[in-house]
Formats: sequence, C-alpha cells, structure tokens
Amino acid sequence: AASGETIAKVAGQEITTGEFRRTYQAQLQAYRSAYGSNMSEQLLKQLGIEQQILSQMVDERAALAEADRLKIDVSDEEVRQRILSMPAFQENGTFIGDARYQQLLRMQRPPMAPSEFEDSVRRSL
Repeated sequence: AASGETIAKVAGQEITTGEFRRTYQAQLQAYRSAYGSNMSEQLLKQLGIEQQILSQMVDERAALAEADRLKIDVSDEEVRQRILSMPAFQENGTFIGDARYQQLLRMQRPPMAPSEFEDSVRRSL
C-alpha cells in the first residue's frame, strides 16, 4: 500500500498507511526497548498490535473531531513549547536547535517531516 493511501477515515479525517507505519514502527521500538530486542514483529502481530494501533489512531481522530466541534484549539506556540521541552530534543537542558531537530526527524524510520511531527504533537495536546 502506498504511504498516502487512506486506511481509515474518521469524521472526515484520514489515517494514511504512512502514518500507520510510523506509529507501528515507534510502537515496535518501544516494545523492543521495554522487552528486549528479540521482540519479533511476528509476535507483535500475534498479539494483535496492528489492530490496537489502528484502534488508538481512530480514537485519536474521533477525539480531534470532537475538539474541533467544540472549537478547542492548540496554538502553534503551545506546540513549540512542548517540543522545546521534550528530552529527545534537548542537550544539557537546552533545545538542540532547529537544524538538529529536523535532522533527527529525518532519521526516523520512515522519515518524518517537521510539520508531520508537529501535527502529531498538536493532536497529543
């Protein structure tokens, strides 16, 4: 499936294959960090992780649709402040700078554009 292909649609908001793959890879890395690198994708599939992830993404989109309906908005400044405070983007307690921030996002598998990451942070707020 192409990364732009829609795999689910909730209240007019699409979930693409690319978004799903990124979320899945992040979850796979989290499981491997927590339970050891021998945690296989096959085992995760047997545990139904793909369905759980898609379900979480659908729930998130539904919550976003409700927030939109209620006119609840997260400002760009709130998103920026959250990113600046994330330990992954800090060195010695300060933000690593935009160039390194963008480089780290490009190193993700699959690579992520800053706007995609910032949208995901906005959704989490």
